[in-house]
Amino acid sequence: MIFIGGFVKFSLFIFFVVCVISAFCMEIPFSTVPVKTDTNLFSDFVRIAPDDKKPETLKTKAWLWYDEEALYIDFEAEIDNTFSAGMYVPNDNMGKGDFLRIQIITIPQAYYAYYYMAFPSGSMYDCIRKDLAAPDKNWNSEYSYESQYESNLWTVKARFPFKDMRFGFKPPYDWKIILTRFNNASNETYSLPYVVPKMGKEYFTNATDIRLTHQIKRSSDWKFRPYYVKSYDLMTKTDTFDPEHVGMDISFSPSTKTKLKIALNPDFSDVPPDNASNIYNSKYPPWFSENRFFFTEDIDAFGVNYTTFYSRYIAQPQIAVKVTGNSDTWNYGYLCAKDKKTVSNGSVINSDDYYQLASVIKTLPRFYGMISTASRMNTDYYNHIVLAKWDWEFIEKLHIGTSHIVSIRHKEDSFLNEEIDTLGVTHYVPVKFTDDNLGAKFKAQFEANPGNWNILANYVNLQNDLRVDMGILDETGFEDYLLELNYTTEEREQFLRTWSYYNSMSYSNKLDANRSFTYANIYSYISLTLLPKYTILIDASRSREAYESKEYDQWNSSGSVTWNKLENLTISADFEAGKTLVYDICKSKNYYATSLMIWCSAGKKLAGSIDYQHYQYDYNKLYTFITPLDTTYVSLDDSFQIVNAGLDYNFNNSMTLRNGLSITTNDADGPYSNLSFYSNFRYEFKKDWFLYLGYKSRQYQDEPSNQNDMFGHFKRNSASAYLKVSATI
Repeated sequence: MIFIGGFVKFSLFIFFVVCVISAFCMEIPFSTVPVKTDTNLFSDFVRIAPDDKKPETLKTKAWLWYDEEALYIDFEAEIDNTFSAGMYVPNDNMGKGDFLRIQIITIPQAYYAYYYMAFPSGSMYDCIRKDLAAPDKNWNSEYSYESQYESNLWTVKARFPFKDMRFGFKPPYDWKIILTRFNNASNETYSLPYVVPKMGKEYFTNATDIRLTHQIKRSSDWKFRPYYVKSYDLMTKTDTFDPEHVGMDISFSPSTKTKLKIALNPDFSDVPPDNASNIYNSKYPPWFSENRFFFTEDIDAFGVNYTTFYSRYIAQPQIAVKVTGNSDTWNYGYLCAKDKKTVSNGSVINSDDYYQLASVIKTLPRFYGMISTASRMNTDYYNHIVLAKWDWEFIEKLHIGTSHIVSIRHKEDSFLNEEIDTLGVTHYVPVKFTDDNLGAKFKAQFEANPGNWNILANYVNLQNDLRVDMGILDETGFEDYLLELNYTTEEREQFLRTWSYYNSMSYSNKLDANRSFTYANIYSYISLTLLPKYTILIDASRSREAYESKEYDQWNSSGSVTWNKLENLTISADFEAGKTLVYDICKSKNYYATSLMIWCSAGKKLAGSIDYQHYQYDYNKLYTFITPLDTTYVSLDDSFQIVNAGLDYNFNNSMTLRNGLSITTNDADGPYSNLSFYSNFRYEFKKDWFLYLGYKSRQYQDEPSNQNDMFGHFKRNSASAYLKVSATI
């Protein structure tokens, strides 16, 4: 009897707990028609920026329901004369104006959210939010919404297809949701529930609980996206049909948590060129962010950065395959690509290497672990690495972790070896030379986040023989010590809205017998956000660097001001001065740089920007090296400019004309200036059916500007136009 009584009490306790949990979990109605009742109403938003939890003065209401294929949300937002409608912008671009944001968390224990935005203009913006500082907007979905506004009310009716999301197989589906509203005129953000990024992972766990009790329709969602490109070379006046201008992207979702993508001869003709940048006086080649959808789209299942796997090394893959998936707290991904061999004037400028990347990631409330392998291979050559890292929050706000890389590299090269036969005749015989390397990297890290502080300390040991040919690894054979301190205040409703301070100190030793000094650096900045919408940034650094067996002192300081008050105008100005090591001449020289950025718009359709930078050094344009054995002349440019300009005309949300112009006037390599221009027209004439028209041109200036010809003389070295049609079936 005692046992039975205890069992009954235990059962009642469990029932009570379930009832309490259910009371705080909103059950979303299942319906094929809109449902707007008090039981599925979300309201009572509170202010999170400034962070004071004040209730809205202009009320926002939202109703949720779902059917087998999608989740639906209807918003009703009160507005007044401060309402900012914004303008049309291309997909995944933020335009100035009010907005509503919806974050849906389908796997709460995985700590990421599907992130959607709704604008008065109807523009589209979706992404994955995992790193709270930088959402990954390369993920794309098929969400849609209708936006209408009148004198005192803005309404949005939105649909979020389940086929774009990952979730459990069987109901009930216990998800979470975060709703946000932003007012551009007052620069205020309201949220339901109260969650702010400084919460870390609790940002996701503190979201509002919702429950979907009916079975969601599972769709394999096969997609075929064939494309055809017709290009015309305006220099040679030729166009030819080439099978390489026909290809297809295939995607398939075998389950609600897995996605497969195959690209047959993927085409990137509609990807705009990279902006001109200051790549001069650099020891290392520049790197650029990936902007090709195949390599960036979908969830981050790999957990690696460009130092480990730099996908832009894959210039023109013949075939590429990517599989990504997750299972609750596990994420996994696999990518492989076979590059295309490119030959110019008898020389191989890009080899047909095979690339491969595989990762498994485990995410828990206080633990993160990842293991990855990456490879680059070809005949008589391979480079493999294994990367493992973990982070453990052993006490709240205190983290420790390590990362390890082990690499193996094998390469066989042919070279000519001089030999003399028995008759005394000199001839050459190809001889195979084998280069084998086995190297490693170790990193240990400690991080603390007390209050508004972030404190980071780490140690890195990188061996000489580490090789990462599928990533970017500029230097090896050193150990590095780093300490970072960062403090950010709460956002307040006053003239000094918020401010932050950052300081880092680091130095490195060479891993040789005497551990000779290599680098030392101290860097600090302070950032101030002032009303009405001013941002001021001041920074300074002091460093010492070893180069060509000598040490050089360097310093730098800069200040910038950004004015962002008007809806249709943003202005930013920057001034920088310092002393830097000029690698071409092995001398430290003074310099200064100024920059000005202006963005403006006219109406809802037209927007333009210009970014101007000027650099001035105190060395001679022709520098002379005199040694006991030789005299060498080095051509430099002591004053040059870099300009990037853009002009976009958005006819509507499905038709866009984008134009870009880049100029650099550094003449150290010969031409007085280099200019590139592109124009891309994109028209979605049917859902997921696209027409692209484009033009690209590069020119160099072979005669300088003068009073009679202020633009000088430019000569085209490439120019082409293309037409591309793609469809999703």
